[in-house]
Amino acid sequence: DSLLIKIETYLENNQLIIIVRDNGKGIPYQILPRLAEKGITFGKASGSGLGLYHAKKQLEAMDGKLFINKMTKGTKIEINLLVD
Repeated sequence: DSLLIKIETYLENNQLIIIVRDNGKGIPYQILPRLAEKGITFGKASGSGLGLYHAKKQLEAMDGKLFINKMTKGTKIEINLLVD
């Protein structure tokens, strides 16, 4: 099986919604609530746990939000940004 990544964008109620989905192995449920915390990483032996942490902080500084969800197969990341 090859890895597939799907990206969707749409506007809803003055928000730009960006959804990125893949069909990979997913992220264990016990990791999800902490995944965007500083120093938390998953799936990389040498990961520093800063990528999603910094992404979330930047989005929050722009009044945006980051959501990470496990699907039946794969992972779904949703980014919400306010637009004028």
